[in-house]
Amino acid sequence: MPGPAMTSAFSDPRKVSLPIQGAPVVAARWLRDRCACPQCRVPTTNERLLDPVRVGSSIRVDELGREGEVLVVSFSDGHRSRFDVAAVTRDLERIGTADPVGRRTPWRLPDPEPLTVVAEADLDDPAMLLGALDVVADRGAVVVHGLDRDVGAAVALAERIGHVLPSNYGPAWEVEATVSPASAVDSQRGLAVHTDLPYRATPPGLQVNLFACADVAGGASTLADGIAVSERLRAEDPTGWRLLTEVRFTYDYVRGDVRFHSAEPLIRLDAAGRYGVIRRAPDLVGVPLVGADDTDAVYSALARWNELLDDPAHQVEHRLEAGDAIIFDNHRLLHGRTAFELGASGRRHLVGCYLDADELTNRRNVLRHDVLGVGR
Repeated sequence: MPGPAMTSAFSDPRKVSLPIQGAPVVAARWLRDRCACPQCRVPTTNERLLDPVRVGSSIRVDELGREGEVLVVSFSDGHRSRFDVAAVTRDLERIGTADPVGRRTPWRLPDPEPLTVVAEADLDDPAMLLGALDVVADRGAVVVHGLDRDVGAAVALAERIGHVLPSNYGPAWEVEATVSPASAVDSQRGLAVHTDLPYRATPPGLQVNLFACADVAGGASTLADGIAVSERLRAEDPTGWRLLTEVRFTYDYVRGDVRFHSAEPLIRLDAAGRYGVIRRAPDLVGVPLVGADDTDAVYSALARWNELLDDPAHQVEHRLEAGDAIIFDNHRLLHGRTAFELGASGRRHLVGCYLDADELTNRRNVLRHDVLGVGR
């Protein structure tokens, strides 16, 4: 098998132009420091063996090439490194302020259809599971069909990704519609698109919703992409968008022995300037913590934000049947439902659970290493 195409034609060998689309020039010293081979890090723990301070400023790249998804680099200290392109790209995106979208794909409605559907049995194949989870990371959601119709099946699906995250509802939850509802969620009314548990400092990153029974007329799931809608707002009203990323809104949740009091922006950016956590719960949100000079602008931005999210043009309507589940990014996607009618004998019974966002990241990294042989 032929080796990688190599080059050593650098005007300054202490700086490197990587063969990655859109990559900035980086220092050879930085590249050498991130080597994770057994000479530089303990393979089983990733603990350092190479002291980064001892990588001198004079180190240079002698040869550089790419083998598919692997960079192959020879350094002037005699060391030869192999780097996962995806891992290097991820780190490069963290340098400076990134585009808010990052590497994710915003929905462009009405086409294409943003929801990918897979069979639960196919997820036994690690490559298929990796593909499904990559879709969640990129597009925000994946639909899985062919599951058993109970809480155990929802938890088992979640555990393909990682550890279930307990919440104020316990390790899992169940919602069944009734003609005498205690709250909107177990009524027959439609629900505006929203995110779950926005009153927590860090809401669950992933949600698994499984339909145990869907024997009703109506009740389709509605989904809106918070990233796509945020970008629409940013294009229309940059000042209003900025205010919604900076001004904190109160969220108070009081139910018996559960009492949360928090304040966070409705559109929270991470440290690199990318979309982090999007919050929306029209029935729970409190007031903005804003001074008098910005009050009107904040409420104007809020009105437009709500209008965009509730616009059917920005929503996907998907009918889930019994045995169907949806795994979605609760930091990005907003979910709701259309109204339905129980009639004399209808049932609409949902079960589900939550996971931390890091569980998705970890599982994809492990699968990428195991399936593709790259990453660390």
